[in-house]
Amino acid sequence: MIGTLADTSVAEVRLNGVLVETNAELRQIYGVHGLFLLGQDSDIKMRFPFEVSIVPWGSSDKSSVARRLEPWVKKRPAAWLDYTDKDWSFDHCSVRPPDLGLGLLGKALRLRGGTSCISSWHGREAGRMLIGAAVANGDPWMRPFSRWICRAITQASLRQLAATGAARPTHAACILVDRPAARSARKSLVVDAYVVAEDGALGRMDFSLLPPTP
Repeated sequence: MIGTLADTSVAEVRLNGVLVETNAELRQIYGVHGLFLLGQDSDIKMRFPFEVSIVPWGSSDKSSVARRLEPWVKKRPAAWLDYTDKDWSFDHCSVRPPDLGLGLLGKALRLRGGTSCISSWHGREAGRMLIGAAVANGDPWMRPFSRWICRAITQASLRQLAATGAARPTHAACILVDRPAARSARKSLVVDAYVVAEDGALGRMDFSLLPPTP
């Protein structure tokens, strides 16, 4: 379940205080927030709340993530938000390089960087999910290759995380905004999620992407 934040401002041109022109600025996604749930509504094993920016605006704290989630899932099962601050943490946020760790391939794909953070669940079945958000100027040809690109970006992020000495996450997710000018989340981004094996291999997870409830 993903929520998007968009820039919907309007630019005004004034001459001597008189409005002479109005230009609606193109909507751009600059960050995503949401909640990854593992299990069934009657038996949720892990919850990974998150708020990750596309641009390096600084990391979010747990309280801001919780505030954003509550109104968006108020019509969903109560079990989704049946947890407290002590049940999870949100840290290890880092800015990804413009090529997202893919070098010349990243430049060829016109990747524009992003950020990643770890959401940790401290419940009976503990887990850690590395959640990365990235943006690329690949429209319209990139979409058929987005899942492959997501996997490559996630593997590069895991290598960068391992170099810091941080513990290996149990899960990972990639949110790739490959159509940044699109006016809806489903048209502008691709989401993929994985189980991370002990050797770092990624096993793609089957999941449903649900829209937020207003």
